[in-house]
Amino acid sequence: MKLNQGVKLNHLRPIQDWYEFHKEQGGKVFPTFASLQWFVRQHRDSLVDAEVLIPGKGSRRTLVTAEFGPKVYEILFK
Repeated sequence: MKLNQGVKLNHLRPIQDWYEFHKEQGGKVFPTFASLQWFVRQHRDSLVDAEVLIPGKGSRRTLVTAEFGPKVYEILFK
């Protein structure tokens, strides 16, 4: 995957951190981390094509950009 030139590496964060922030903000869309993982599995190609998800491989963690949340909600509410 080639990252968009506007995406800086320091703007990437592990998907687990995104989920924790989602929970702290009262997010009810994904009641468990497993539900978020299921959503990502179902929409992986769209999220990767939108350049908001960098799937982990092996021991490397899955990373997301700052635009991950808005893209998730766009997919959910289509």
